[in-house]
Amino acid sequence: MATVNIFDRVLKILARNYPQRFLELAMPHASVELIGTLENVELALPEQRVDFVHQVLDGDTEKALHLEFQVRHTTGLPRRLFEYSAMLTRQLGLPIITVVLYLRPHRTELPTAYEVTVGGVVVNRYEYLVVRLWEYADKIAAGQWPELAPLLVTMVEGKPDQEVLARERELILRETDEAKRADLLACAVTLAA
Repeated sequence: MATVNIFDRVLKILARNYPQRFLELAMPHASVELIGTLENVELALPEQRVDFVHQVLDGDTEKALHLEFQVRHTTGLPRRLFEYSAMLTRQLGLPIITVVLYLRPHRTELPTAYEVTVGGVVVNRYEYLVVRLWEYADKIAAGQWPELAPLLVTMVEGKPDQEVLARERELILRETDEAKRADLLACAVTLAA
């Protein structure tokens, strides 16, 4: 029986319903306009499915925004992102903006590139954006991004207390779209369990 990654499922729901928030987190100073979502993007590799891809407009240039969610860093991630970017570029024919969103705090520095070195000299380098979601926990709890409230339970050290759960619920209930509110509640219950 295949294991289910609940973080992956929850974050994909949030990415589908609230792409503008992830754009804002990844590129707060860029004037990039969301123009579409590409559902269930698969790469023609030994089958790999990327977490989420949105179409964006950067001035007059259409690009693809690839969001990759990570609970924690794995050593093979930079190379995998490099491969994903190359395959997405080939498949979609668009420039790719890759953003890795880490959910839980990390004590060590997170890489932002895949590098190939020769004799200690970098000869190839693929860079990507990194968002440390836990750094936004206070802003999310303060209501700046209520769409990300289901993630609050994952951003606290140890077990979340009733105050965190109550705040999550309060923020989620602000969503006026019934279907999106239901998704948010389902995400919150899934992560809290």
